[in-house]
Amino acid sequence: MKRCISGLAALLLLGGLISACGGKQEVNFSQLVSRPDKYNGQVVTVECFYFDAFEMMALCGSLGPSTIMPGNLAPQGELVWLEGGLPKAIYDKLHTQRVNLASGYPEHYGKVRITGRFQSGGQFGHLGGYKYQLTIAEVSLLDWSP
Repeated sequence: MKRCISGLAALLLLGGLISACGGKQEVNFSQLVSRPDKYNGQVVTVECFYFDAFEMMALCGSLGPSTIMPGNLAPQGELVWLEGGLPKAIYDKLHTQRVNLASGYPEHYGKVRITGRFQSGGQFGHLGGYKYQLTIAEVSLLDWSP
């Protein structure tokens, strides 16, 4: 009887873990940053843009013309710090801009579908400059060109 109860407890625990992991929510980027408290601590899947530059690794809702470096793209609107970075196989397929960069470091960008745990209400990323963070669990690169 004791073994049966232990086995049942283990199954219930496993079931709880599976449902917690399977509880990811599909959300668009603007929903995520406009209602951060709703998604805080949740596993979410979002299609958005990835952009990295000197001391920056962020997700954004769109890319547009840079106001600092004409001819380049830059993230637009709210930014979410990406904790954990992209796998090398995906990173190597991103677009790269190397022209007119004040830092001298190339910038990388692309459209991604990303799943991870979202956090808000803190200071995240480089020098705590971000209000939101997504800790990466899964990512795929989407077909997109600038």
